[in-house]
Amino acid sequence: MVCGSSVHVVSVPQVPPIGLLGLPVAYFNDLIKPATDHAENVVKLATEKLRNALGSCVYVYGDVLKGSPKWAIIEEANRWNADLIILGAHGDGFLEGFMIGSIGHAVILHAKCSVEIVRSRPGHHIDRN
Repeated sequence: MVCGSSVHVVSVPQVPPIGLLGLPVAYFNDLIKPATDHAENVVKLATEKLRNALGSCVYVYGDVLKGSPKWAIIEEANRWNADLIILGAHGDGFLEGFMIGSIGHAVILHAKCSVEIVRSRPGHHIDRN
């Protein structure tokens, strides 16, 4: 990576629309808090690991975005004028090997830059600490 480059780590918690649940706002906020907390932890961990790996000449920062994950990622990449979007694939479903999922698919189709989908290797444990 070239010194002076920037890396922007983002996570977008996928939460159901409030109207579909029919719950009062207070209950909805309690429902989405774990997803938001998880996204914040993922961004913090990833930015720390990247800062350690890339050193001080690469600017690394992170944000938790709100909204539809597929459109929030695309809009942020456009706003930031990104050269590359790297998406982590997750899930253990049978079809994962054949399909990239709706978020990855939408980002690949609509991004104005290159997109890479990264999967973990079978049996490879990802350290989440």
